[in-house]
Amino acid sequence: MKKLNVWMLLCILFCGLTLTSCKDDDDDVNYGSAGDDGKPSAVDNGRWTDLSEYMDTSVSPGDDFFMYCNGTYWKNTTVNMFFMAAGEKKGYTGDLVKAFDKKVEALAVPAKDKFLKDFEKRDQTASQAQQLYDKVLKESGLEAATTKEEAWKAAARLAKSGSFMMIRLVPFSKGGTIRLYATADNIEYMSGPGVAGSDGDGDGDGDGDADARHAHRTPTYSAAFVKSLQPVTNATRSISETEWPMLVTFLKELGFNPEEVYTVSDYYAQLGRDPQSTLITDINKALKQMQDMSVNDFKQMAMGYFSADTTFISTGAQAAVNKELAKNFQMVDKESIGSYMDKYYFSYDISKEVGEKLVTAADILHGEQAVQEIMEVFTERIMNNTWLSEGSKKNALEKLNNMSINVGRPDKWIPEALNNIESCTSALEDLYSIRKTRLNAYKALSGKPAKQYCLHAMLMDNSDTTLGEANAFYQPNYNSITLLPFYITAPWYDASQNSAINYETYNTFAHEITHGFDTEGSKFNKYGDPTPLWATQADSEEFTRRANQLIAWFSSFDVLPDAPGVKANGKVTIGEDIADLGGMEMAFQCYNNYLDKNGFKGEQKQLQLERYFYAYAQEFRSKYTRRYVDYIAFGIGNDEGPDVHSMDKERVNGIVSNCDGWYNTFNITSGKLYRQPDERVRIW
Repeated sequence: MKKLNVWMLLCILFCGLTLTSCKDDDDDVNYGSAGDDGKPSAVDNGRWTDLSEYMDTSVSPGDDFFMYCNGTYWKNTTVNMFFMAAGEKKGYTGDLVKAFDKKVEALAVPAKDKFLKDFEKRDQTASQAQQLYDKVLKESGLEAATTKEEAWKAAARLAKSGSFMMIRLVPFSKGGTIRLYATADNIEYMSGPGVAGSDGDGDGDGDGDADARHAHRTPTYSAAFVKSLQPVTNATRSISETEWPMLVTFLKELGFNPEEVYTVSDYYAQLGRDPQSTLITDINKALKQMQDMSVNDFKQMAMGYFSADTTFISTGAQAAVNKELAKNFQMVDKESIGSYMDKYYFSYDISKEVGEKLVTAADILHGEQAVQEIMEVFTERIMNNTWLSEGSKKNALEKLNNMSINVGRPDKWIPEALNNIESCTSALEDLYSIRKTRLNAYKALSGKPAKQYCLHAMLMDNSDTTLGEANAFYQPNYNSITLLPFYITAPWYDASQNSAINYETYNTFAHEITHGFDTEGSKFNKYGDPTPLWATQADSEEFTRRANQLIAWFSSFDVLPDAPGVKANGKVTIGEDIADLGGMEMAFQCYNNYLDKNGFKGEQKQLQLERYFYAYAQEFRSKYTRRYVDYIAFGIGNDEGPDVHSMDKERVNGIVSNCDGWYNTFNITSGKLYRQPDERVRIW
């Protein structure tokens, strides 16, 4: 009998150990177990700010984690009403952005500083500037042109000399190589030196973008747009079956091979049935109208572009330009000129100064190591994925492994892209030199490997991107993530602060990586070409089903904590919501790995896990007005339409409620946010 009891006891112990070891970590509610090795837990003495003054502990974390962590801040913070609703928000991240902006604004940018000084003293150099203006016009042959081909060549010679390019070139990736596409200037970007009050961020509020982690949106975010790009010499268009003699002539005169420059074909856009089809058709119409113009009409249009630069000759010429612009309620002033130049011509110079002055080798090393940790976790998650076919897993792993990682700054700068105007004697000569530099930079960029040079391309593509903005983004056409200096330097990341805060910053890195596999990113392959990620229709359908689950969940939220009834639009924000969810899951797994590796257990591990989620909620601690919500979330009065990100409250509540680790850490078993395990959305 005793012998039987011993065997029964051994069997019970064996079964218990087996069941414990096979238990899924996601279901383990006791993250803070003490362990049985008898060793004391590691302790994190990094700087941690007491967040209790911002919390409203009368709210259950399972009902509203955003308000539980930030409720007192929301109640006690006053947001002033502004002329523009986009400015009606205050918050933790916004404060950090403003601190970073001050550091960027304090930097000297030699070319920019000289240009602004020369612009101020235009009247002293008006004679030299006028002579240069007249010389460039005469040598172009525009006034003497009698045929369309002569007029096209003349317009190209003007651009080659530094005049404004009426046909604009934009870099993109094709088969892993950087190419250029041609477009009419006034299609994608409507702002310019004639737009008063521009502050360079597109919202006109005069203070730059106060929200971090916004998307780097260009037409090449659309798979249909990229698919529509065909070489100029063989582009097939439903709009016209004729070739592009104007573009071929213009490009050859500029020194480009038309076979290596692309333009859009709305035939392919219509096949893709993409919303960008309208943009593609508009580009074709604009180019075709330009090509079909009579000689005199084309010359008049080219002269209009050229004469706009007279504002850089003298204050009197500026007044004459403003007299014309006033008819459309526009004007040119020093501020608008400065913003215009920053956006279109000084982005690379500004980036060089930021990268060299505000980023250290240690910052870059930290960012690269963080990305490596996330890549390892994501690789593991793809391999263990339960809903993907083996073919889609293979595609996903290849895409992940081929992703270009841009952290902080380029290793080297392209010499042809850096402005040197020291020898120039007037603002107009500065401007001509700066434009020629950009043209030569595109020539140097074309044909380069996209993986190594995509950051350079993005800093030159007229999309407001510099290393000085508080941003991180994924660009599907380059299959690249870019972590700009703000996200790898203090005060955002600081080695002296608690590891929970620093690992929470991994959310940003993982968020951007996940964009490669969201509703848009999944339409591109490892080279950034428009080829779907899914190997089977079943995979595509299952991804869509899970995305729709997330759409439904986010659409169930009230967007304002103290004004119930106004629901979020999960369809608009689904791409960012998938990235937020993937960012949370991967960063949290990275932090768990770190805690285990470094000997955290019991109460100390529990404390650090709680702090991780507090840090996440702190990132989105904010207060905003109803007008701000209308403008940002619903696009009311916003020319760019609704923002693709959820509001801050939803970025907290909508994400943690799908994260098993949050439930386990806070022992959430009920509440408005509670979801049964099989209801929680799991994508990546």
